[in-house]
Amino acid sequence: MPSFYPRRRKRVNAILTKSNNPTMKKVVHFFVRVLVVSLAVALPPSMAQSPNNAASELPPFSGILEGDYQQLQGSWVVTANEIKKRNMPQMAGAVFNFSKNEHWISGDKGHDYFALDEKTSPKSIDFYDKTNPVIKGIYKIEGSKLTLCTAAPGQPRPVDFKTSIFTGTILTTAERQKEDP
Repeated sequence: MPSFYPRRRKRVNAILTKSNNPTMKKVVHFFVRVLVVSLAVALPPSMAQSPNNAASELPPFSGILEGDYQQLQGSWVVTANEIKKRNMPQMAGAVFNFSKNEHWISGDKGHDYFALDEKTSPKSIDFYDKTNPVIKGIYKIEGSKLTLCTAAPGQPRPVDFKTSIFTGTILTTAERQKEDP
């Protein structure tokens, strides 16, 4: 590299740090705004904020099973699983089990808890365990088909049923196991 690069870098840093140059401050502020807007536009939709993407968690289940809590009860066999726009065939055939407000995947020791909110669009689901951050997601039940889209633990709730190469969002589809009503 030519020797003028280090000098130029020092000169630029000196100009940007001078507090008595209002024109340069305006230019820097303009470019910072352009950068922020560019990043906001470039973010994948699954990272965007939406009304149901609130930081708060869903309240735990209590009461009588009805609505989607009732529809979700039983076992669901995973037919497809995708993360970062890549199919994950090793999950195919895994069984998701739902009983009251408990959830577990075949082969797991113990169980997690889940909570639903049918009033949001898309409908919201949260998975809790005692050690990790909450896994926030969205879901839809269409007859005997369940579609779940969940964020990485502690991340904002997805807004669409799709994955992105920029996030740890997981898209799972499952069919109700035949012996369940």
